[in-house]
Amino acid sequence: MMVADPVALNHLLRNDHVHLAPMMLGLARSLLGRGNAMALRDALHRKLRAALNLGFAPAVVKGYLATFESVARGCTTQITKALDSEDGQEGSVVNIAEPLSTATLSAISQGSRA
Repeated sequence: MMVADPVALNHLLRNDHVHLAPMMLGLARSLLGRGNAMALRDALHRKLRAALNLGFAPAVVKGYLATFESVARGCTTQITKALDSEDGQEGSVVNIAEPLSTATLSAISQGSRA
């Protein structure tokens, strides 16, 4: 099923009784790692979402800019090092999904502590 309506999508993502298809869970785990929020189910997902929701209050989000910039620099450095280790070989493959996934969670957790 494909959903384009933002309200319907929000409802589906917040509803504990709606589960991603096994293929989508596998894809999420493959692309983003086993511990990413999309790959978690039921109680684990609910706990993580409840913990992270605190960091998305409007007053809190305003203070995230410096944190986001710092995490983005670290992520950029990590990806640049991976690219440099390939010595510019044509056709080299560098996994950027893992650093981006880690950076996202890191930015949220650091921002909510600031």
